[in-house]
Amino acid sequence: MTTGGISLNTAKDKRPRAAGTLNRRRRGATPIKIFFLVLLLSGLVVLFRMSGNVERVNTMWVGAEVAADGSIRVTEVIDYDFGEPDSTRHGIYRDLPDLMYDEDYAKVSASLDGARVPWELTTGDYYEKPNGQRETATRIKVGDPGGSVTGVHRYRIRYTLTDVVKKGKIAWDAVGTGWRVDRSDVEIHVVAPYELTGARCVHGTNGSEDACAARGSGSGRLDVTLDKLKGHEGVTLYASRGQKLTGAKVALPAPPSGKAVGTTVESPLRVGLLAFGFTLAAPP
Repeated sequence: MTTGGISLNTAKDKRPRAAGTLNRRRRGATPIKIFFLVLLLSGLVVLFRMSGNVERVNTMWVGAEVAADGSIRVTEVIDYDFGEPDSTRHGIYRDLPDLMYDEDYAKVSASLDGARVPWELTTGDYYEKPNGQRETATRIKVGDPGGSVTGVHRYRIRYTLTDVVKKGKIAWDAVGTGWRVDRSDVEIHVVAPYELTGARCVHGTNGSEDACAARGSGSGRLDVTLDKLKGHEGVTLYASRGQKLTGAKVALPAPPSGKAVGTTVESPLRVGLLAFGFTLAAPP
């Protein structure tokens, strides 16, 4: 039987063929999708191996009080991210070439997230001072050898450096080049009982003369802020001793308090695997 010259049997035969063609297209799209996902995952694996465990310092605050005898009392507040969640460490360490290898002189104190944490003095790496002289640094190891930490934590470390001011001149490595990780939101503050004249700030790797701005917030105080320092980049401050100040003692700004800033970022490999799994589970 025909209607309008078209066989009804023929029309019925066309529908299954059209559906079959659509199914073949869907089946053909799935291998292509998997191919590109595998390609993307391979790229993420390469990126992960190149970047390694992305440890970093989210914020770093350094304050120094210069004493009349030429020593300085330093306070550091470090928000340290140990990288991907599965990474564990015992703690952090600080290599300081001007730190006396003597607890009575160093006067070290340390805390982790507001609670006291064990520390010890040991021998650090060789360090190049601003005058080009190389010497072995004293290392402060902060952390419990029998415990482990992961994620983001706030460290507060205090210590005393002797003989930083020599012949009325200050040349202080406020942030050393021994750091292997990147640091963001770096603040440095210095106060002294006298005017600080001819202030100069340089940053970069050893030997760098790249200038950074050292602002004076009144007599006897210097402030430096940097958005970022890459691994093995440091900051050195220079100044000369001016007239003795009269009146109230110049005070440091209040150091950061409370919880550490930032959260751990998932590794590219973990994110890629999750995305790969969700995509394969999704309907075509």
